[in-house]
Amino acid sequence: MTNLNDYLPYLMRRMLARIADGIAPELADIGINHERWRVLTVLHQLGALPLNELANHVSINTSTLSRLIDRMIREELIDRAPSGVGRAVAISLAAKGEEKLEAITPMVESISDVALNELGEEGVERLRSDLRRLYDAFDHYAADRAAYTNARFKKPLSPAG
Repeated sequence: MTNLNDYLPYLMRRMLARIADGIAPELADIGINHERWRVLTVLHQLGALPLNELANHVSINTSTLSRLIDRMIREELIDRAPSGVGRAVAISLAAKGEEKLEAITPMVESISDVALNELGEEGVERLRSDLRRLYDAFDHYAADRAAYTNARFKKPLSPAG
């Protein structure tokens, strides 16, 4: 069995929890939580998005995100409008959401400063690059999980797979 301190998903999850816990008080002070912050940040960076695309960027499943979107609309943090493509709608950042995002930006940037101070510019860029590569690798894994599983356990692929 893999030692937890060597198990990459465990280490990554612990780091994400540490970051989320680190900004939770400031988020609470302005009346949002970590999930709302992710939605606001993605909409600020990428502009209006359909629900499925937003769900992909914020790593929240579509049904959970749909309920969160409804609450955020009632809180006037975001807006929903027809996208112009069939019956699809686009979710966008509202003025109140932009204000909340601006209020938390200094704290979020200080988290990046911790990484920069610890790893240096080169180390931070290498980490960013490695995380992007891992994300892409897991996309490939999800698309062809059987092949990865069979290769890992050295089983021949079935004729169908």
